[in-house]
Amino acid sequence: MPQSHPIRESPVAGVPIPIQSNLVSEAAADCREDSARSKPEALWPEMAGLEVQGGVSADAPADTIAGEEAGWSKDPVREIIGDPWQIPAARRALHFAARRRLRRTGPLEIRINPLPIAAAARTLDWACLAEQAEVAEWMTDEQHARRALAATFRWIDGASATLGHAVAEEFRAPELFFALLDDLNDRDWAILRSRLADESLEVSAARFSISRERVRQIESYVDRRVGRRLCAELRKGHPAAIGLGAHLGRLALTVTDAASKEQGKLLIEDRQDWIRKALPPDEALIMGAVERSLETLAPEDQDHVP
Repeated sequence: MPQSHPIRESPVAGVPIPIQSNLVSEAAADCREDSARSKPEALWPEMAGLEVQGGVSADAPADTIAGEEAGWSKDPVREIIGDPWQIPAARRALHFAARRRLRRTGPLEIRINPLPIAAAARTLDWACLAEQAEVAEWMTDEQHARRALAATFRWIDGASATLGHAVAEEFRAPELFFALLDDLNDRDWAILRSRLADESLEVSAARFSISRERVRQIESYVDRRVGRRLCAELRKGHPAAIGLGAHLGRLALTVTDAASKEQGKLLIEDRQDWIRKALPPDEALIMGAVERSLETLAPEDQDHVP
């Protein structure tokens, strides 16, 4: 049976919109309680009423994903005790808070470290219940550990709506995207960037001293690789993928907002043009690549990647 789509407020302006992206929701089964059990189906939001309103207000910063005034993160208690991950009793308290938030009594085997992608998973149970010396050693030796723990705290504390949003507040979209696709080389990205900029096959082929057919082959390979890798990591609930998903939801809102303000709505055939117009180059490359990757996926996979 088809599932209904919950209505949430736009993180930019408080405009009610259907949550449509499976990337914005938590992919891991352990996180579904925290994302209202939604099963969104498309990346681009249906911006109800935008033709009348003229677009979503952009008064709030574009990277504001969740309310930053919520929760314990600004509480005087935290200022007194300092970093809760350095104190065993505080870590146990966070574990209890996470259980209450997720309404779970079993293990919390949720990976919390987005980067490095292939690193051993550090789970919520481990971060809260492992020996203090082990956690301290990880925080010292792994350059991304403190940000991963900061994101986890924001999620447990309620300052971020989901783990994906918390990760997105600590890790930039290009950082997550290019880490997930680090097997693609600079030339692959340069060719895709030129084609997303609406450069012709002839011009791209001349620029890179290859044939037009080779340009097509590289485009096709990158498109397939982007879609399949994101799909695979979302199915596993990898925090880098769900964090990227929160970024993609924000970028889709930004693009839709810009198009709606100028022409009343965003047409499907105009998406790539508005991606180039509304976003910085790195984010435009990410959004454009994900949009193109849809065409390479089987229908059953499109539930996982927008």
